[in-house]
Amino acid sequence: MSQFYRAFEDEHRGSHETIKQRLQIYLPFITPLLKLYSEPHALDVGCGRGEWLETLIENGFKATGVDLDEGMLEACQARALPAEKAEALSYLQSLPSESLTVLSGFHIVEHIPFDALKALVSEANRVLKPGGLLILETPNAENLIVGTQNFYLDPTHERPIPHMLLEFLVKFSGFWRTKLLRLQENPRLIDAPSLTLMEVLGGASPDYAIVAQKAAGQLDISAFNAVFEGSYGLSLADLAQRYEATLANRSEEQRQMLDHNNARVSAVERENAALQTQVHDLKVSVLNLRLDELKLANETLQRSLDEALKNAHHWHTEAEVRQQHVVALSDANAYKDQTVSALNDHLQQLKTSTSWRVTAPMRQGVIVTRKLILSPTKTSMHLIRAGLKGVLSRPTLRRFIKKVLARSPSTYAYLQKLAARLRSESALPSQTVQYTEPYASATYAPGNAPAAPADFTENAKAIYLRLNSNEPRKDMN
Repeated sequence: MSQFYRAFEDEHRGSHETIKQRLQIYLPFITPLLKLYSEPHALDVGCGRGEWLETLIENGFKATGVDLDEGMLEACQARALPAEKAEALSYLQSLPSESLTVLSGFHIVEHIPFDALKALVSEANRVLKPGGLLILETPNAENLIVGTQNFYLDPTHERPIPHMLLEFLVKFSGFWRTKLLRLQENPRLIDAPSLTLMEVLGGASPDYAIVAQKAAGQLDISAFNAVFEGSYGLSLADLAQRYEATLANRSEEQRQMLDHNNARVSAVERENAALQTQVHDLKVSVLNLRLDELKLANETLQRSLDEALKNAHHWHTEAEVRQQHVVALSDANAYKDQTVSALNDHLQQLKTSTSWRVTAPMRQGVIVTRKLILSPTKTSMHLIRAGLKGVLSRPTLRRFIKKVLARSPSTYAYLQKLAARLRSESALPSQTVQYTEPYASATYAPGNAPAAPADFTENAKAIYLRLNSNEPRKDMN
């Protein structure tokens, strides 16, 4: 256990130098004793690693330390400090009365039962000289983090000792005056303008000490008054009051901020109302402008519509005129059809008349004569072929002509070749010979006959004039 506890102290209590620095706070309490007593003896019970024991010796005290832990004693011996193994209460009980100027115990009261603590305090009052000091340091359960968590890290701790209990015990045991020192607080929290809740819960001084002075009798101990009247460390009540003040300040700041925000909201609402009015006016202006534009567009559209209606009336009138023209053209076409039909009837009557049949050979003769004049060779050959075809189509006539031609062999041979050529041509499609009517170019202009339509051909015009002439037809029966 000794090696474990020494390692535990090294891990959680702090280094030798750190502890010695923390112990400097007690020097103003003990140094006046050097003037009261020429040989000031001091005893440190539970001396541990010897930090306080070494501080006492360095400041002129004849100090001795006692401890039960072998590991702690080895640390003291390593520094050549006067420490021995002994049980604290037994060692005190072996000392004569008024033999010590200083009796100290750092972090021992939480390790022993309360009855042993009462006996230790009582023995301290006995062994101390007049004006002598008892110093007891222990964890401060007022710090809620220490009292609920950190205190129980050390498995040798019995129970936390509240500072009011220890202070009462010291006074009850006969000490003349006491002083509470709260220790090892965070220096930043001393003058911090504001605190958090966690700083309140764990910000109180994690350790405290009760410094008790025995009655001095006739000795002048006024040199101790200043340190006993001083204030040390941070209490939970002080932190709580400052936290509440912080909350009050924050509440006031929040109220002021709220008032400021309300004022800003009111200003924004006024600005918003003004903007709403401007927006409304702008909307009205835009609507009026839009209405004017719509009116202008409507007027333009109305003018376009009126013009379109005028154009529609114009085109309707034009359509009626063209419809009348179409009707007139239809009537003209009907008249033309009737005229053509009448002409066809007259032409058919002409072709079936006796004079037309009687004059047919004459017309053919005129046609043949005209062709002979224009193309004698071609027309002659055509007449010969036609005659041969007629002969060849009549067997009796063909035999008769053959007997006659036998008398002229050269002529007969020529006619045979020509007949052969005609037979070969007879296999080809027949050709139609167009004949020009003998009256095609005749012009009739009776005085009382209506003029022929302009789109008639010359032959049609001649026929039309002849048909509409009032002269009697001599060739009609």
